[in-house]
Amino acid sequence: MILNTGSIKFYNGFIHHSRKDGKEHFFKNKMNAIFIELRNDKRKETYKYPTLFSINKFNLLAWHSSNHGDQLNHSENQNLYQFILDLIQKSDAIENKVHNIKLLTFPKVLGWGFNPLSIYFCYDTKGSLLHSVFEVRNTFGDIHHYVLKNLNKNNVVQKTVKKLFVSPFYPQKGYYHLYANQINDKILTSVDYIINEKKVFERGHGLFKKTHDDLILTEVNKTRSRWKLPSEYFSNTEGLFLNRMQWENEKESRIFYKGFGQEFIFDTEKNPNVIKWAINLVKKHG
Repeated sequence: MILNTGSIKFYNGFIHHSRKDGKEHFFKNKMNAIFIELRNDKRKETYKYPTLFSINKFNLLAWHSSNHGDQLNHSENQNLYQFILDLIQKSDAIENKVHNIKLLTFPKVLGWGFNPLSIYFCYDTKGSLLHSVFEVRNTFGDIHHYVLKNLNKNNVVQKTVKKLFVSPFYPQKGYYHLYANQINDKILTSVDYIINEKKVFERGHGLFKKTHDDLILTEVNKTRSRWKLPSEYFSNTEGLFLNRMQWENEKESRIFYKGFGQEFIFDTEKNPNVIKWAINLVKKHG
C-alpha cells in the first residue's frame, strides 16, 4: 500500500548547529522543510500536490515513507500513522486521544538527501499538541525514536537518555533536552545534548510559512537598504526616529539607509499610531 497522507505544507526557515566542547564550531543556514499530515486508513480524502513534488517516487522534490518509521523490515508498505501510535502506547502515554499526526522532515532533492532528525507532532481533536516523537538517524543507517509524551500535562521540554551513537565527536552517553512546538504558522525545535551536566552540543530549527506582506518592510524588487513603512500608520509623523534613521520621502513613508544592522527606534509618545501598528501585527500574525 502507498502511505495515505493528507495535506502538505512547505516551510522556509533556518537551522543552527553549535558544538561547545573542545574546538567550538557554529553554523546557521537557511533551509526548506515539509510538514506532512499522516492519515490513517479510515480517512480516504485525496490531495493534489505541487507538480514538482511527489510521494514515494522520483521528482525534483520528493518524500519517501520507507525512510521513516520501522527500519527493521525496510518496508515501503508500512503505516507510519499506526507505527507512531504504537510507540506512544508503549511509552504509557494517553494514546486514545490522538486525532491527527503530522511529520516535520526534509524533502529529497533529485533523489538526494539525508534526514538526521525528523519530528512527529501528535494532536488531539481540538488541535492541541499532546505528544511528539523525535526520529534520529545516523550515517550508518541506524534509527531511534524518542517519545515526548503528555506535553499538555508535562513540560514541553523533556529529558531523555541518549540511546543512539550519532557523531564521532561524542560517545554514546549523556542525555538530551528535547523541544518541539507549533505556534500558529511557526515551528520551533531544539536539541540540547548534555554530558556530565554540561551542555556540549545544541541544534535548533525555526521554520515559517511564506512571510505575509504585512511583515515585509523592504520595498518590492529593491535592495535591502530601501524600506517602505505602511502609510496608514506612518504618515504625518513628528520626530519619529530616535536614532540616525531619517525619511527619504516622508509623504510616501520611504526610507533609504545603507549600512549594517538597520534598527528602527521610534518615538511612540509623539506618534501613537506606531503602537497601533505593532498591536495590529501581533494580533494578526503573532
